[in-house]
Amino acid sequence: MTDKVPITSPHLGAVRAVITTCEVNENHGTGVTVKRIVGSTPNVLSIRSMDLYGGNHDFGQVSVRLTHRGRPKPEAVQNTVRALAGHNVRQIYCVPYVPDDLVTAIAVHDVCKAPLAAHIMDDQNISTPNIPDDLMGEFLTKCSLVLVTCPELQRAYETKFGIRCWLLPSLVANHLISTFQPSENTCGAPSVGALLGSISSQSCFDRLCATVSGAQIQLDWYNGSVHAFDDSKYRSLNDDAHGAQQMGIRPCGLLPEQQLAEALKRYSYLVAPTGRLDDVDDNPRLWRILFAVAAANLPVITLGDPTTSAADFVRRFDVGVNCPYEGDSLRRAVDGLIAAPDQARLRHNAALIAPRLSVKGVSDWLWASIDLGEPLDSRFEELLPRMSYRG
Repeated sequence: MTDKVPITSPHLGAVRAVITTCEVNENHGTGVTVKRIVGSTPNVLSIRSMDLYGGNHDFGQVSVRLTHRGRPKPEAVQNTVRALAGHNVRQIYCVPYVPDDLVTAIAVHDVCKAPLAAHIMDDQNISTPNIPDDLMGEFLTKCSLVLVTCPELQRAYETKFGIRCWLLPSLVANHLISTFQPSENTCGAPSVGALLGSISSQSCFDRLCATVSGAQIQLDWYNGSVHAFDDSKYRSLNDDAHGAQQMGIRPCGLLPEQQLAEALKRYSYLVAPTGRLDDVDDNPRLWRILFAVAAANLPVITLGDPTTSAADFVRRFDVGVNCPYEGDSLRRAVDGLIAAPDQARLRHNAALIAPRLSVKGVSDWLWASIDLGEPLDSRFEELLPRMSYRG
């Protein structure tokens, strides 16, 4: 099915195609990230596979909803040709989550002979097998550039598919970059920390709750959910203040980025749960660490294996510490971070690294890198070095 959304500029000449699963808007993290990276790009043909937000889509000069619904490849190609409506696609940027995204990207690439880049923001093949191996393999071989958001995904996809992957992490809007230097009375209760973003599974959430409860601290949870289809426990935290206090985690709702940055500045530390590297899903979700460091200069405690990219980042730039999922260890980490000398040093270091986490100029970097077939420079590899391969 091809569904054209109102066209604001029907005669664009050469276009850049941006392929996403659903609407690009401010209501979900992928939409925010896509707009941040390529929102300033002119002459964008936006192609999405479905609507999940009632058609609320505010991106691209031309916008098309294109659903293949398991059609044979020749039909999918014809479907895509009709959707292109004669537009000359010169580059393709695809953020894949569902099979239709890949089918569309392959068809546009084959029809237009345009260079194709994948940006894998969340794994949908290895730990979460939503995209079959044969389709993912074909898609990746068509790509001139494969980008991932963290070194864990880089290692996993290089190992499985034998391709070279490069880093493009989730960066921070330039106007939010902070060199904030708090006074002693800026922060609230120093033992209360912040928790940001989704938790990958109910078991990970339970493990986090047990650790926080054992540490006898409180975390205020912003923009959070549990990535299980049944999020009843998260809803119960919202409905039961006493239960939330017992677990040590207080949901604080969904905040726009500007408000979130200001809210985080009131805390002394962020707790960032990561994998233990014995988990199926060891994606550290680095975006929350990069956002807290860049937008609030907030010291970070990473929970989990000390060899994750998240733990390595906070250690190399001296913006926090790592500890295991143990209540006593977390309590000691908190006590150390809220002490005045460490707090000042870590915030100072966060302010120093913050400009390197800005998205400024990344749109030009991306399109130039797609043409080159490799990154224009090594800025992100220097931020997040490759991980060693498992034996």
